[in-house]
Amino acid sequence: MKIVQIGCNNCDDHVFDLVSKNADSIETLIVVDPLAKCVEVAKQKYAFLAERLIVVQCAISPTMGVAPFYCPVDDDMSVVASLSKDHIYAHHHSGFTPKGPINETWVPCLTINSFLESFVSLQTGFHLYVDTEGHDVDILLGLDLARFRVSKIQWESIHSDGPFKVGPKAQALLQRLHSHGYIFDLCDTMNVVATLPE
Repeated sequence: MKIVQIGCNNCDDHVFDLVSKNADSIETLIVVDPLAKCVEVAKQKYAFLAERLIVVQCAISPTMGVAPFYCPVDDDMSVVASLSKDHIYAHHHSGFTPKGPINETWVPCLTINSFLESFVSLQTGFHLYVDTEGHDVDILLGLDLARFRVSKIQWESIHSDGPFKVGPKAQALLQRLHSHGYIFDLCDTMNVVATLPE
């Protein structure tokens, strides 16, 4: 099994559970996060994979280059850290207020296609998990589905059209995936899972 997780944060999630339970069948795990502390935690938590683990520090974004990345001042591993300052303000986590202090750091950004092109083994048959706090749908709308045949895609849809807004962009992604043969195994108010039948 080959897995790519974009937005690994503290690795306390369903992907870690999946990898832990199936460690022997994991061929490659690639985890990505723009926050340095999250990258270090990922290296520690997934150390049992040894050479099958690749950890990358960058943001996956609809555009290439560098961009500001926002995180609450008092939480350098915030689960709401985002390329969108509005996304941070829309959340009331970690004891900060919507007008509370936010750190801005500049991070390198790659598009999903430029990132995946770096890994020859990821042309087909891998699982993709995306949780980028407000940019999942924008990223996935840019995914070259003709080139990368992803067998399973899971993303957080609740912020597809802005903080806590689901709208036309979410619908466009569902239609696009459906037109490429994906079926939707699980849809709830937070996440969507799309699977490509074999």
